[in-house]
Amino acid sequence: MHHIFHEWSTVLSNPIANLTYSMESVPIMFALLLGMVAILAPCQITGNLGAIMLYGNKSLQEKVAWKEAIAFIIGKITVYSFLGVIVLVVGKEIMESFQSIAPYIRKLLGPMLVFIGLVLMGLINFKFSFSFTRGDFTKSKKGVYSAFLFGVFISLGFCPTMFLLFFLTLMPIVLTSSVGVLLPSVFAVGTSLPLLLFLGLIAFTGYQGTTLKQSKKIGSLVQILTGLLLFTIGALDTLTFWFA
Repeated sequence: MHHIFHEWSTVLSNPIANLTYSMESVPIMFALLLGMVAILAPCQITGNLGAIMLYGNKSLQEKVAWKEAIAFIIGKITVYSFLGVIVLVVGKEIMESFQSIAPYIRKLLGPMLVFIGLVLMGLINFKFSFSFTRGDFTKSKKGVYSAFLFGVFISLGFCPTMFLLFFLTLMPIVLTSSVGVLLPSVFAVGTSLPLLLFLGLIAFTGYQGTTLKQSKKIGSLVQILTGLLLFTIGALDTLTFWFA
């Protein structure tokens, strides 16, 4: 299963990767495009798809989930910026230490997506988890906090491809560029472009909140289907990274 993920990732990312390396003389653009390449890393595909489904579902049922999307991106920016600063301060030794623990963090993503999927399908009634998905907490900040933590968690899930892209490709540019301090944040935004584009498409076409406007039954069906997709992605991810 992991081999299949890797093959798909390579095929899809090669065109973007070629464009990225041609932009190495323009650090900001290089970091942004490198983030887009990172989207297709085997350890990132499921997490990014999960975010698109999660906040896309919320946007279709209520209003476009810009707050959650921004919190999700800030979570990513926090992790990548922190890692960048650590490398600058401590040195390359931290890279080896992080590489040894990152796979264990990454393994938790699949079960987490399975859990969220079960909650969306109504098979598990876990009150706090509704802040990820439903509108019960739209007037509170819990959904934003959850989105931030989701972004943090996904970003900590490094695999060899992400390690190569961030530490061995981006960080040398960070260390030598006059705008190096900004590059980890730009990289984080690059990894989130599909989510932003998807939410932008919902907003542009005017489909935000349409499922509830049309019928609560349709809204519930969309939520169940989203949960089923998240459950399936999470199960495949678990099989890939736990039993590969």
